[in-house]
Amino acid sequence: MEQNDRMRRISRFSLPPSFILAAIGAGLFLCGITLGILGGLSMIPSPPLMLRDDTRPHVAVVRLGGLRDSSLRGTLSGEVRLFAGDTLILPDGSGSFRITDRNFLTNVITIKAPSGMQFVASKRGRTYYAIGSSGGESIVPANRIYFPDSASAQKAGYKPAK
Repeated sequence: MEQNDRMRRISRFSLPPSFILAAIGAGLFLCGITLGILGGLSMIPSPPLMLRDDTRPHVAVVRLGGLRDSSLRGTLSGEVRLFAGDTLILPDGSGSFRITDRNFLTNVITIKAPSGMQFVASKRGRTYYAIGSSGGESIVPANRIYFPDSASAQKAGYKPAK
C-alpha cells in the first residue's frame, strides 16, 4: 500500500507526454540552428587558388655527384662558372660535367713531424722509413711513431726499409 501512494504522488507531478515531446523538439531545433550557424562558418568559400610564374631571380646550382672512375662528376644549372684550380669547367648540353685533372683530384695531406725526428714507423708494421720517403709518407697519421735516429727505431724492434 505504501508503494501505491508513492506512485500516485509521482504520477500527480508528471508532465503530459505532449509537453515532453514538444520540449525535445524545441531542444533539437535549437541544436540544429546552433550547428547550422557553426557549420556554415566553415563553408565560407576560400579564395580561388592562383598559380603564377616564379618571378624570383634564378639561383645558380652546382651539384656534385661524387667520385667515379677517378673523375669528379656533377651538374650545373643556371648562370654559373665552375673552376678546378685555374681551369674553367664547361658542362655538356645537359649541364653535366666531369673533372679528370689528376692534379686537382690528388689528396694532399701535410703532416708536421715532431722536431728532431728523422725516421717514422707504423704502430702496426715492423719497418721504419726516412720521414720524407714515399714509404714514410704513406703511413696513416694516427699510426705513426717517430724516432730521432735509426738506432732508436731498431732498439724498438723495427727494421730499416729496403
